[in-house]
Amino acid sequence: MAFKVAEEDGWSPGRTKLAKMIAIVGAVLSVGFLLLLIVPGSPGALATEPLIALAAWVVMGIVFFVLRKPTVDAMPEKELEQVILEG
Repeated sequence: MAFKVAEEDGWSPGRTKLAKMIAIVGAVLSVGFLLLLIVPGSPGALATEPLIALAAWVVMGIVFFVLRKPTVDAMPEKELEQVILEG
């Protein structure tokens, strides 16, 4: 995602390469931290109750995404930009 944004902003080829590397490092670190929380036996592993709360949060996010997607897809691009950037 970060790489796509950098590419669309018209960054020079050298900076786009840097942005791609930064995006990859960020993604790898994110997955690593997620694994620390989810893998049983790791130093930061979540107990059962927080895992249930995490699962519920993910399910609610998926449901919200599926319900809102048609509305967002139907919005004109300018209105969508305004909603995202200005809140």
